[in-house]
Amino acid sequence: MPLSRLCQRPLLISLVVFVPLAIYLLLIVGGAGSAIPRERSAWARSWNLTLRNHRELLDDRFTLALSTFHKPKELQHTLDILLGNKIPSLLEIVVIWNDRDEEMPTGYVNPHGVEVRYRKPPRDSLNEKLWNAVLPYPRRSSL
Repeated sequence: MPLSRLCQRPLLISLVVFVPLAIYLLLIVGGAGSAIPRERSAWARSWNLTLRNHRELLDDRFTLALSTFHKPKELQHTLDILLGNKIPSLLEIVVIWNDRDEEMPTGYVNPHGVEVRYRKPPRDSLNEKLWNAVLPYPRRSSL
C-alpha cells in the first residue's frame, strides 16, 4: 500500500535532516573525523609542556610565605603555632618583612628542621609574597 502524499513529504524531510545528523553524532562519539581528537591532542601537548617545564620542582612539599608589618610578637606566636607540630609536607617558611624601621629577627630555631627565612622586599606591598622572582621556590606550591 503506497504512502499517501501527505506522509511522504515529512518522511523525506526527516530522512534528509535526521540521517546526516545521526551519522555526524556517531562520528563524534566514535572520535573519527571530528574536532574531539584534535582537542584531546592539544590538551595532551599542553599537559606534556607543563610537565616538562615543572619536572625539576618538588610536588610533595610546599612553602608557606607570610607577610608581616610591625608585629614581631604576633609573628613569633604564629611561627610557634605552625612549627609546634611536625608538618611532613612543609619544606620552609619565608617571612616577608615589610617593616622598614625595624631589623629583621635572627633565625628561628625549631625542632622539626623546617627552615624559616626572612626577606626584606624592595618596596612595601602585600603582593611581594606572590612574585616568583622574589621567592624562587623549588616546588610547585606555595601558600
